[in-house]
Amino acid sequence: MTQIIPLVPIVFSLLVKYGQPLECKIKESVVNRPVISSNCYRKCVYPPKPMICEYDLNVEWIQTMSGHCGDCPLKKEDCNLEKCVPVDGSSRPAAVVNGTFPGPSIQVCEGDTIRVKVSNNLQSDAGFTLHWHGIHMRGNNWMDGVPRVTQCPIARGSSFVYEFIAEPAGTHWWHSHAGYQRGSGASGPLIKTKHTVPLHIIVIMILYVYLFTELFDPEFYHVDSTHYITITSFGLFSKGRIAGQQYGRPLVDNVVFIPPISPFVNNEPIESDICQPNMNRTFYDKCGIDHCVCTNVLKIKLGQVSRLLGKLTIAHCLLGGLLRHSLEKSVLKDSVLVPENGYTILRFKADNPGYWLFHCHILNHGERGMAMVIQVGEPSEMPNPPSDFPTCAHWEPK
Repeated sequence: MTQIIPLVPIVFSLLVKYGQPLECKIKESVVNRPVISSNCYRKCVYPPKPMICEYDLNVEWIQTMSGHCGDCPLKKEDCNLEKCVPVDGSSRPAAVVNGTFPGPSIQVCEGDTIRVKVSNNLQSDAGFTLHWHGIHMRGNNWMDGVPRVTQCPIARGSSFVYEFIAEPAGTHWWHSHAGYQRGSGASGPLIKTKHTVPLHIIVIMILYVYLFTELFDPEFYHVDSTHYITITSFGLFSKGRIAGQQYGRPLVDNVVFIPPISPFVNNEPIESDICQPNMNRTFYDKCGIDHCVCTNVLKIKLGQVSRLLGKLTIAHCLLGGLLRHSLEKSVLKDSVLVPENGYTILRFKADNPGYWLFHCHILNHGERGMAMVIQVGEPSEMPNPPSDFPTCAHWEPK
């Protein structure tokens, strides 16, 4: 296996101002667990010496180029004043984390335990979650940060603690997975290294950096299941409430995705709550005529090597997503560009049981319905979340 890793890890975002890596809070050591230390930003060694790295992240709305910026950009030094968020020199609302845009970088060694307390202080009263892009979340699907799929949104004035192992190593990022907050600034670098520590991080929004790995695992020669997925930027319906009009919401398998009412991780989905157009040709064809809005789920058996053929019509898309093709030059990626009127073939082993959101990473597409849930395994094969994990249930006084 050959890895091609950039000498200077780069995550892209729209800003010229950046600061030091976020430091861990100092805690007392815990018996039989790695040492919790403020020195998580360090040179990584082999054999590894894992630590528990704790962080506090606070999200809120601010105004860029506000009065805190003095005479910025006429006086360059004013752009570095406390509480000044200059971005590109324009004034606009921004969702910032710990007062910076982009958010602070988290830099750890592979194998460290990352524990992050996220507090939602958004003045808009919107819910909030953080997704840890590129983290496999093996055995703790409920830490994936997808609202109403793997957790309840974090309500304003409350907090949620994410805890997971920093693996695999690579240049990743964290970002909001609720509404359009990611596009408004709620994101930052997440760097996990093996033997070194990055010298610089450059954030330039919104391009993406991938860790390219030439793969070849003999398991991928054999395919257990193949699924053909249609991705459409604009659905054209001949009847229904929008008859004869070109409706602007994007689709996956002719369906506009809406998330479930309660997270699947502690509320097992029943057939009446979901739709499966990929497994039901009659329903798929019906949705090509009518306007279908539902929780689209593709079920894949645990342990299978699955192949997804994603065909895009009308416009371009980034998708974490049978023609002749070669595996010899295949690469490992966590997002992939599907060309206009083209296709992308994905192959993966479904060895991580849980509910995983498969979606367009162009914010406007994903939020408007270009998504589906891939269910790997049966609920009985999935690890259980903590007994007190939030359920988003109704409450009333007794």
